[in-house]
Amino acid sequence: MALSDLAVDAVHAQASTSRAAARQDYRVVATAPELTRMLDELKSSTCIAVDCEGVKLGERQGGKLTLLQLSARIPASSKTPRIWVVDVVALQAATFTQQSSDGSVSLKQLLEDERVLKLMFDVRSDAFQLQQEHGIRLRAPYDLQLAEVAARQVQMLTTAYVMPLDKVRSTACQWHGQQAVIGHCMDRFWHVAR
Repeated sequence: MALSDLAVDAVHAQASTSRAAARQDYRVVATAPELTRMLDELKSSTCIAVDCEGVKLGERQGGKLTLLQLSARIPASSKTPRIWVVDVVALQAATFTQQSSDGSVSLKQLLEDERVLKLMFDVRSDAFQLQQEHGIRLRAPYDLQLAEVAARQVQMLTTAYVMPLDKVRSTACQWHGQQAVIGHCMDRFWHVAR
């Protein structure tokens, strides 16, 4: 699967999470056994969409991570991604230290693994909060907000600002006929970043 396909999926993942809530297509992870099951499914993933929720994320004082939303295709050939909503408050420190059933991986290890691509939108406050509060040095993040700016550059459109997710989502629909340009741009920037 091309990176551009994964990126388009991730841009829609935010909307999918709210739609999934209505259809119950997500899994809440609030206990150690649920976390172990999630890690067992994620341990072979090479690409995970990640979004952090909380209070004052990215602020030096008072920031608190409360939920972590993850999405991946399990198995990788699946057309429908799985979505997990991890309750960081309920799991506390175990959120990032609990191991998969075979002891091969924790969520901290997945987030720090440079071989696992993390698709994120505006990674700044999420990465800061993971580092500040949990000591996680996020590796291999792919910021879809910046990829969208790069796509506008390729099209010679204004890039004096970044757009919020809802605007990017509606713009992506308008650009549907130009996916090859966006995909090329995302692939190009991914290879430069690696």
